[in-house]
Amino acid sequence: IIIDGTGRRLYCNPKFNEMFAGDPENSLVGTDISDSYVDVEDLQRLQIIARAQGYDFDAEVQRKRLDGSPFWCLMSSRPIDYWGEKAHIVWHHDITDQVEAGKALGDSVERHRQFAADAAHELRTPLAVLRLNLDSVKSRDVQRSLREDVDTMTRTIEQLLAVARVDSLQIGVEENPDLNEICGRVAEHLAQIAIRTGHSIKVVGSDRPVFIRGNPLA
Repeated sequence: IIIDGTGRRLYCNPKFNEMFAGDPENSLVGTDISDSYVDVEDLQRLQIIARAQGYDFDAEVQRKRLDGSPFWCLMSSRPIDYWGEKAHIVWHHDITDQVEAGKALGDSVERHRQFAADAAHELRTPLAVLRLNLDSVKSRDVQRSLREDVDTMTRTIEQLLAVARVDSLQIGVEENPDLNEICGRVAEHLAQIAIRTGHSIKVVGSDRPVFIRGNPLA
């Protein structure tokens, strides 16, 4: 239990003492909460959120024990009245195992994505060479069958590469491209093809910018 705006602990139960001090009997009442944060900027950020939300919030943050060892903590804060003083009670849950498992899963997915992308890149050239040499096959039926197989494999490879590009795409929160501008550039790029094939192309939509969150180069 912490008095609002002070960072001063008024009460710590034995489980809390054991989590942070390694001993349920080693009371941390009166100690400064800033000593238990790996990065004090995390505390400052949470204090801003807490004041804005009336000390009613949940957060995942890296904390540290008295011996300096770090761990990931899920904090759940709720406002209370503590003997006439405005305070908040914070539940702490050690989620280090869950965070590390999530990171390991993410690393595994990234390795598989990179493998698929590498394999697809390696297969593109041999398939292109194979397609060029299909004309030397005398049997038209065999040639047609092989060409269909090569086309199928090529489509699969291109799909793998497309998925790899999408998975690796990083979209910054500051990126807000104009969808109208993007469509205009695409239409300009395709205009020559359209004219050459006897077609027309036109961008239809709003006259004003249409800002979206995304990557303009994707």
